[in-house]
Amino acid sequence: LPPPLFSSLTCVTPMSFLKSLWSSSDDLKKDEGKEKQKEAEAAAVADGEGDADDESLETDPDAIADLPNKPPEEGSIGSVLWSILSSKMGGDVMSSGISLPAYMYEPLTILQRTCECIENNYILDEAAKQTDSLDRLAYVAAFAVSAYSGTSNLRTKTNFNPILGETFEYLDERNGTKYFGEQVSHHPPICAFHVTNKDWVFYQNSATTTKFMGNSLDIDTHGRSHIFFPESGDHFYFTNPCTRVHNIIVGSFWVEHYGDISIENIKTGETMVVSLKKAGLFQGTQYGVSAYALDSNKKKRIKLSGKWNDTLSLEWLADTTGKSAKTKIEVFKNVIEPLVEPYYLNKFTTSLYDFPADCKSLLLPSDSRRRLDRIFLQKGQANTATKWKRKIESKQRSDRKARTDPWKPVWFVKVTADQSSEDFAKLLSNSEAVDEYAALKDDSNKASFQNMWLYVGDYWKQREKKDSLLKSGKVLESEKFLAPVSIVDSACDFLHYSRKRKASSTDTALTSSVTDEVPLSSSRSLVLLHWSIHSL
Repeated sequence: LPPPLFSSLTCVTPMSFLKSLWSSSDDLKKDEGKEKQKEAEAAAVADGEGDADDESLETDPDAIADLPNKPPEEGSIGSVLWSILSSKMGGDVMSSGISLPAYMYEPLTILQRTCECIENNYILDEAAKQTDSLDRLAYVAAFAVSAYSGTSNLRTKTNFNPILGETFEYLDERNGTKYFGEQVSHHPPICAFHVTNKDWVFYQNSATTTKFMGNSLDIDTHGRSHIFFPESGDHFYFTNPCTRVHNIIVGSFWVEHYGDISIENIKTGETMVVSLKKAGLFQGTQYGVSAYALDSNKKKRIKLSGKWNDTLSLEWLADTTGKSAKTKIEVFKNVIEPLVEPYYLNKFTTSLYDFPADCKSLLLPSDSRRRLDRIFLQKGQANTATKWKRKIESKQRSDRKARTDPWKPVWFVKVTADQSSEDFAKLLSNSEAVDEYAALKDDSNKASFQNMWLYVGDYWKQREKKDSLLKSGKVLESEKFLAPVSIVDSACDFLHYSRKRKASSTDTALTSSVTDEVPLSSSRSLVLLHWSIHSL
């Protein structure tokens, strides 16, 4: 996943994380006579059985009155956190099966969070203007590093895990950049996205894993990125460094990114290895960045320096066709702007969950903006959001159990070793993405594409057609666009829940015949409002 996600995966304060796992003892002990019933019901939830009662859930956010959102009182629970995480020592906590209540989250999904990596895409606009491939390489390196500037110790909430098949679109009005992403796998979790601009194309896959180290957490996104410039034909490939989150149990936590970002121009063979310095005993080296752009003869030509959370500068050590030696340019400056509380988001990030009225009829049923748990959390209804989160997760589990064939993503396909260039060309026959995959024709480049999920859809073409028809008043005709049949009534069909509730209100018998969920009793709902640990 893109660098901004690093903080979202783990920026949960120890106390808030503990609160999410521990319900208020006062609430749970009010009715001693029902204690055994609660335990049995909680066990059923942990096994993935049951679901929220349809009658207790509203699908219209405007119809919900304010609910109390106070987290449980603090207790003596430090040992509880350790007892939970100590068994994961050296292991991947992302696959631990821990599910948090909604108040532990930002009103964003991981798909939306990945879109933050294009906040500074003006750097790629500048890269496209360069006349020398080495100059362009240096700008691409600066863009790759700038994505880490979104890491903030103030953002202490995590993000909703995308449902399998969930999508997200974003139109950047600043320069017409279009982002489209899809959750292509659930186990392991893999996110794929494709970003288009008139001057460049950026696409990436990530399959994040973690390693619990006691009082810190190591994160590896296994991110693989491609940036293509159609006019010059320059094609850059790079991977992401590592991230470590410190003091997740004791002390003030902070995040560092360290290691190398190895960037190669597939067309020219020019390379640049960006080193993100690891913090030592002293604070002087923290956040430091250093790199040199090397020509095809491995000679240093351009220097990149600065700090990934502050400023990045380029200095030309030798003449290129576009710049003379000793030229210095400040290519990136992390502008500190007022943050929107309570989640401490900047203006760009808050635009990711904007839901304009004229957009509602265009978005896919699977778009992250339509997730009811996310919507209710955004409106301050944390308890209702938790109920919907549980319901959506339960639906995803039931879908998986009922599925006889592997899930097939709608908009992306996977490049495999036995797939010839001709086979892939056939997949692209109806796709908007063609030129950016030209490097696949050369067998020497296939390693950088191996097992990647690549966009082969026509999402933006369909969106344009649908928008045109709607503006012409042809509503029925527009419904055949952006309506993938394979996701209908699945967990990622977020309109499904509204349709289901409407059916329930008109025909109770019909509802009972089309659903196999077990209604929750009020006591189980109370338990779920406070904590839930289950296998996803």
